[in-house]
Amino acid sequence: MQTDWQLQEARNNLSQLIRQAVAGDTQVVTVHGRPAAVEVSTEDYARLTGRGGGKLSAALLNLDIAGDELAGRPMPVMDGLLMACAQCRGLTVVTRNVQDFEPFPRIFNPWGL
Repeated sequence: MQTDWQLQEARNNLSQLIRQAVAGDTQVVTVHGRPAAVEVSTEDYARLTGRGGGKLSAALLNLDIAGDELAGRPMPVMDGLLMACAQCRGLTVVTRNVQDFEPFPRIFNPWGL
């Protein structure tokens, strides 16, 4: 569930706003009627940004690093290690080799510009 707050209202009711965000309800703060900020729980933030702060070993053992797109698809060992490191730390993979990293959601090819 999402709740919208005007900035002044959010400032006056910050404790309530945070409690609702921790409970899993997205809180949107508006300025002059336009959304300006979003408050979510730390768990939701980590999930949405990929910044789980986990260990590399956990990412390597997690078969769902890039979802079902990798199922049954062989990947070079070094590419797998790079992707696991990036996933674990919430980083973007910067590479010209976009084919091997295509399933990874955070990839950037500066040579393709």
